[in-house]
Amino acid sequence: MKTATAIVSALLLLASQPVEAEPVAADGYKVSLLVPGSAFHTLNGITTTPDGRVFLASVSSDSIFSFDLKSGAVSTVVGPPLGHSDDVVVARDGTLYWTAIVDGIIRKRAPDGTISDVAKDIPGANSLALSRDETHLYVGQVFLGDGLWDVDLTGGAAPRHVLHDIGGLNAFTVDADGMIYGPLWERGEVVRIDPRTSQMKTLAKGLDRPGSVRIDGKGRLFALENGTAKVWNIDRGNGRKRMIAQLPSAPDNMTVAPSGHLLVSNMADNAVWDVDPESGRSVALISGQLAFPRAIAVVQGADGPLLYVTDTCSIRIVDARTGRVRDLVRRIVADLRLPSSINLADGQVITSSELLGAVQIIGQESGAVEKTITGFDKPSDVLKLANGDLLLAEPSRNRLILYKNGQQLPLAAKVDAPVSLAQGRDGSILVAEAKGRILRIALDTGLETEIAHGLGQLCDVIVSPDGTILALDVADRRLLELTPDGKAVRTIARDLPVGYLAEPYPRSGGIAVSEDGAIFIAADVENAIYRVDRQAAPSAQ
Repeated sequence: MKTATAIVSALLLLASQPVEAEPVAADGYKVSLLVPGSAFHTLNGITTTPDGRVFLASVSSDSIFSFDLKSGAVSTVVGPPLGHSDDVVVARDGTLYWTAIVDGIIRKRAPDGTISDVAKDIPGANSLALSRDETHLYVGQVFLGDGLWDVDLTGGAAPRHVLHDIGGLNAFTVDADGMIYGPLWERGEVVRIDPRTSQMKTLAKGLDRPGSVRIDGKGRLFALENGTAKVWNIDRGNGRKRMIAQLPSAPDNMTVAPSGHLLVSNMADNAVWDVDPESGRSVALISGQLAFPRAIAVVQGADGPLLYVTDTCSIRIVDARTGRVRDLVRRIVADLRLPSSINLADGQVITSSELLGAVQIIGQESGAVEKTITGFDKPSDVLKLANGDLLLAEPSRNRLILYKNGQQLPLAAKVDAPVSLAQGRDGSILVAEAKGRILRIALDTGLETEIAHGLGQLCDVIVSPDGTILALDVADRRLLELTPDGKAVRTIARDLPVGYLAEPYPRSGGIAVSEDGAIFIAADVENAIYRVDRQAAPSAQ
């Protein structure tokens, strides 16, 4: 029989991501690191192996990561796009199973590295756990569906719908008695389910969006209450709750480590917390200032520029002078829909979520979600126009959308995978296409003018205060500067850590420019922010 170490080695053959070259600025410019990076790219599901290796799932970054409790090493096990995952579990032979929640697919990675689909057409496939003999995989649906499925891993039967409309069965466990113990997110309950008979019994009530239930080696049941970020010990007999720990907001999932401690993932901080169930002592084993910065915007504050960053599970404000990071709003605390773009207008933060097809308007000072609009198809960017209408780019459908009076009005402009929008001084709209073309579109006439093409693989375009155009090319990892007419193009920074999500078109990484011409880069590969400044020419001697 293989040892646990051999199993993990066969599964992974892991290596850390290669170290990239440091960013380089063109003559007359300087690149500096404003906010240092972090490991991972937002965290969701979490599980452990007997030798102390932790596997973590990520919905937003389409990745599965490994974290070694002994060495602290972090590696990517499955990257984009197949790594899209909400929860993950490891079988004894090293097979890795995970749920692709948006796709409604259950995938696995065999010990030889082969990735395949186990089950399809389970919308909202979120939580999962293996039966004790590992012949069945149980799958819970949450958010995009609601139910419990039994997937026969022997191939003897089609997936069986055990229960439906039960209230969102989130991360659950299978105990030695073969019963499922899990949280119902929408009903605020912890339940026991017999997967053979479909009978369900409520064990505890009154929880605020419970997201995970685990049972330790002593048979004690623990629940993670995501709404309050509290960890509870719950008596299975009478439902009494005893608080174990209070953690930072936006936790996602929980597992039991070989030590008997609880490990809790935090989606907003790229953190893994170690909780001692006896004393309640909690320690962050790993954490970061930014989780997965997808886009960036800048506004002039009283003491200098302030950066607004869509950090996937939060919106953060960064002091451009000091690099200090603070929250404007984060998920769970508020109904934040995984923002991936950002623009500022009229004291509001305008964001879109390409993952959830939503647009949100958020108070720039308060962080309050003022409006949520759904029903879009993977919007990559959104602008608020002077008359209050919204202009959206939908690269998946090769079109621009004007959202006016509650209606989606496709524009006649012919565009190919539009990924970014910017408004010029004359009111015209700049459109960056994924394949390296920039267009200028007059909204009043619909007239299209090509400004430039052959610019690599574009992710973002903005207009500087002096009218020059800045564009981010993630293929060659460079920052470009164009004259307003596009006739002159030069690279002002290269070897930038950008473009983590690059297929089927660039989906992460962004740029912003302040009134004084300082350029800021959301370096999504590192989860860092870089600053590019002009350098004064040396004085004549």
